[in-house]
Amino acid sequence: MYRRFVPIIFVIPPMFVGWSWMTRTPDPVRAADLLFWASILVLIAGGILYIARHEVTETFTKNWRKFFRSLSRKESFIRESEGRKEDPEFKKGPLPYRAVLLFGLYLFMVSIIASVLAME
Repeated sequence: MYRRFVPIIFVIPPMFVGWSWMTRTPDPVRAADLLFWASILVLIAGGILYIARHEVTETFTKNWRKFFRSLSRKESFIRESEGRKEDPEFKKGPLPYRAVLLFGLYLFMVSIIASVLAME
């Protein structure tokens, strides 16, 4: 169902830039700047999703957990006597980082083209 709206999402930024270029409201340079900052925010969100999806920080958090657990020997002894694993395993759902990054790159390219056209 959402795939129907994808072409509409990709048409909106050029329409916004074209409308501001023809009517001069907002100023075309300001419109290109707004689009640029929106693209930066979308790229940052895509980067955060990429980091969360690929578990880049998992090693860091595992080491900290191991360090703090070593301070508490009673907890590790109880876990071993009950036969539990060290860490409970959680299954992570897929995060749509690729679509967010590609849309951010698309917004970035549209903003660059708009800024070049607005320099006239």
